Amino acid sequence: MFAEDYAALEETMDADGTVGASDRIATFENRVIYRVTADTSRDIVPDTCIKRGIYVFSIVSGDPGWIVRVHLPERSALSDFQEYCREHNVSFWIKQLYESTASTGESYILTEQQREILSIAYFSGYYNIPRSVSQDYLAERLGISNS
Repeated sequence: MFAEDYAALEETMDADGTVGASDRIATFENRVIYRVTADTSRDIVPDTCIKRGIYVFSIVSGDPGWIVRVHLPERSALSDFQEYCREHNVSFWIKQLYESTASTGESYILTEQQREILSIAYFSGYYNIPRSVSQDYLAERLGISNS
């Protein structure tokens, strides 16, 4: 996406009634990261997820739909969600399942600031091999210490 495309995307988001707010949080040479808040009567995270303790890590527009990363407290929560989807004519595919090694007393959920820093680092190429940017560069861009 080129710089002129960002303006078109932002105009489209401004005109979209389901977008409550959109903020450009980082701009890089070949990409931009936005934080978008939905303003819709649709259930972005259905009540059944909340009741079953399903934690949504991220929701990203993908092809051909949405890519959602979640934490399931137990396998039965997945069955409940699957039933909800059947009842509401929503299709979904499970791409990967991981077994959590965290005990009940531990938590691996990131703060919003930690998630934002990791996202910016990832999308700027910090985790590429070889790295596209340095830790010092990221720290300077984010206004934080390099550690």
